[in-house]
Amino acid sequence: MKLFHFFELIISILYGSVVHIRNFLFDIGIFNQKKFESKIIGVGNISVGGTGKTVLIDYFSKYLKGKYKISVISRGYKRKSKGLIEVDSFSDYQKVGDEPYMLFLKNPHTKIVVSENRVKAIEFIENKYLYQKIFLLDDVFQHRWIKPGLNILLTKYNSPFFSDFVLPYGKLREFRSGYKRSDIILVTKCPDNMDNLEKKVFSEKIKLKKNQKIFFSTISYNKLIFNKKESRNLNDLKNCDFILLTGIADNKELLIYLRNFNFKLIEFIDHHDFTNADIKKIKDSANGKIILTTEKDYVRIVDKINYDLLYYLPIEMKFLGNEGTLFNNEIEEYLKEI
Repeated sequence: MKLFHFFELIISILYGSVVHIRNFLFDIGIFNQKKFESKIIGVGNISVGGTGKTVLIDYFSKYLKGKYKISVISRGYKRKSKGLIEVDSFSDYQKVGDEPYMLFLKNPHTKIVVSENRVKAIEFIENKYLYQKIFLLDDVFQHRWIKPGLNILLTKYNSPFFSDFVLPYGKLREFRSGYKRSDIILVTKCPDNMDNLEKKVFSEKIKLKKNQKIFFSTISYNKLIFNKKESRNLNDLKNCDFILLTGIADNKELLIYLRNFNFKLIEFIDHHDFTNADIKKIKDSANGKIILTTEKDYVRIVDKINYDLLYYLPIEMKFLGNEGTLFNNEIEEYLKEI
């Protein structure tokens, strides 16, 4: 086992070094970054999965609604299509990816485009909708062919990047030093009662640069659960057993939130495409009981399962204390010249 970890560490160092050289070539201008006159906010991380990027994009879509016309650019991870596609009412998760499709259902006022080539995606939106001048780039921290005007790096409170190492030994996509490219660091999934001393200690471990700001947030769960027909109070489930179905990168916070409920957990990997065998297993396990799942899982399974007692539990990002106001001010400051 020690020998295995040693080889894992060697592979991590080699992989991290290749990524570091690539970043260096961008930094010195050998690889050119495309700059746009439009305002571009990059959202990403240097670790794999579960930091809350999609939740932040949803927050932006709701907060900026009515003030600005915004567009979201995503690669559409795990979609079964190729090329550039504008998400619309005829889309589905297989065509555009589960996260872009979910975002569209929640924010139909927001233009969402999926494409492997984000430069072409921005040019497409700018040419088609002349009034679209603000772009949110989802999962873009390692995609360096575009130069965002504002780069936001997300890291989880319980597994921060500064305590991790590069894949496959750890879960980082690049060496920790990559955080220096960010303008804002957003710590996600923090405990609600995190105090100022804890924030100070956490911030000191990051070693913020002078130009960097840090903010702390958590996940807020809705008091209601929903399906296509109705909503009902989540607390109704305290009086019965139910199935909890998850296929997301990190379900720890959800399990903690539901710790006082009685449920059987069925879990799959992130972005899992449910098969007929999966559906049968889930329905057999439910046997007439309520199935509760996440919003992202709901868009992948609702049209396959034909089950009236399937519900989803919405989530949203919530900032600690007055940090939401401070964070919004930073965003408004960047967008004020649009």
